[in-house]
Amino acid sequence: MILEVAEASMPAAVRREMYARACDLVEDRSIPIDVRARMTFHAERNLEAMFLLEQVAERAPARGAAESSIEALRLALEAARRDSRTDAEGRPSEVVLVFGRKLGDALLRAGRLVEADSLLRELIDLVGPESPDGMLIMRGLARVARAESQSGEGHVVQAGALGGLQAVATRTR
Repeated sequence: MILEVAEASMPAAVRREMYARACDLVEDRSIPIDVRARMTFHAERNLEAMFLLEQVAERAPARGAAESSIEALRLALEAARRDSRTDAEGRPSEVVLVFGRKLGDALLRAGRLVEADSLLRELIDLVGPESPDGMLIMRGLARVARAESQSGEGHVVQAGALGGLQAVATRTR
C-alpha cells in the first residue's frame, strides 16, 4: 500500500525513470519473469514488456493462475497501445489486435463474458468486421455468444460474413 501511494504521488517521468533504473540494476540478476515484466512495463520499455508479459501470460495457466494471465495480457495490451502506430488508413497496429484477441480469449476462458464481449467489440470497432483481422475478432465474439447462450445470458444471431465464411455474435440483455 505504501508503494502504491508513493507511486501515485510521484510525477510520471520520475516513476518511469525509477523503474528504468531498477530494470538496469536487476538485468544481470535472475529475478522472476513476472517481476521483470512489470518493471519493464512501468519503465515504458514497451517492446520488452510485451515480450515478457506474453511469456507470463502463457505460463500462468499451467500454475493455475488464470487471473495472472489476464492481468499480464491486459498490461501487454496497454503497452501495445502506448507503443502503437496507426497505418495510413488509421487502423491500429497488428500487435494491439493480437494482444486484444489474446486477452479476449483469456477472459472467455475465465468466464468473464461481459468483459470479453466489451473488449472484442471495441476491437471490431477499430478494424471493421469485413477485414481479415475483423473476421478473427468476430470468431472471438461468436465464441463469447456461444458461451452466453450456454449460460443463458444471450443468444447467437448472424452478424457478418466475408468470403463465404460467416461470423456470428450478439448480446441480448
